[in-house]
Amino acid sequence: MLFCCNCWSVNGCSTGIVGASVVTLGLLSLPIMIKNNYPASLSCGVICASGTLGQIIPPSLVLILLADVLSSAFQQAQLNMGIFSPETVTIADLFAGAIIPGIILPILYIIYLKSVSIEKQTLESENIIKKSEFLTSFVPPILLILVVLGSIITGLATPSEAAALGVLGALIITAIQKKINYKIIKDCSDESIKADKCYFHDTYWSNIFLIGI
Repeated sequence: MLFCCNCWSVNGCSTGIVGASVVTLGLLSLPIMIKNNYPASLSCGVICASGTLGQIIPPSLVLILLADVLSSAFQQAQLNMGIFSPETVTIADLFAGAIIPGIILPILYIIYLKSVSIEKQTLESENIIKKSEFLTSFVPPILLILVVLGSIITGLATPSEAAALGVLGALIITAIQKKINYKIIKDCSDESIKADKCYFHDTYWSNIFLIGI
């Protein structure tokens, strides 16, 4: 269960949205935890809590949307105050501000799980993860996240350029681990096209709505 919490803290960084994290986490982790006799209530709680990290840990889609709203509001407020060269709030600013809360929350989750296991003694002992499994499972995604976020925060790349860098890094990692094939690429491309269609559909009708107003 602790592994699940840690793993999906990393997953929150890669998805950036709550729905994707919770659905994926529920499908993959819940049957395994139930099979190993973990309490259903605690298992579902871990999934819900860990899944919501997707909207906190950068690159969160919520932070990207908030950056646009806050930037406009902050600039307008400065103009109203007579400041005619207003500063702005960037996506990098919000990403930098969300890093510490994104680290603290998983730590608090882990402390809570350990306290529950000690108090009630209902949780089975966690299987010891081999060092090699830890390195291959956690280190590559963490390094990729650090590279992508680091390039945004330091100003070396725009969010769009960093996203392209993240895709390239993910392809390299999966190729090194020999987990990539034509079917995976095709499925990822299909899902990306579906997500893009939803995005452009929402953007189109939002603009129509604004024009009508």
